[in-house]
Amino acid sequence: MPIEAARIVWFRGLSVSWSSVLFMEPISDIEHATAVAGSVCAGLDAVRGTRFWKIPDDDLLSLAETLERVGRLVYAAQVHLTGELDTRRVFQEHGAV
Repeated sequence: MPIEAARIVWFRGLSVSWSSVLFMEPISDIEHATAVAGSVCAGLDAVRGTRFWKIPDDDLLSLAETLERVGRLVYAAQVHLTGELDTRRVFQEHGAV
């Protein structure tokens, strides 16, 4: 299977569980990707300052499940990005051999 075809097939699998859920279509430009990542960081900074002691137990458990999902989505995005960097052999051009 050619690299292009492998990339497209793999991306389709990821897009269902990540990109299409959040944005309804894949991001294809750096400005949008950077803005979304910045927004996620800002939101997580806000969550980090949460006064958890004021939240009922059941709600804390629900939040814990949501944050676990966030962590998995971040990991999936990192794997996707790393795969693209590897496919393009970017590490060779930037001395990361």
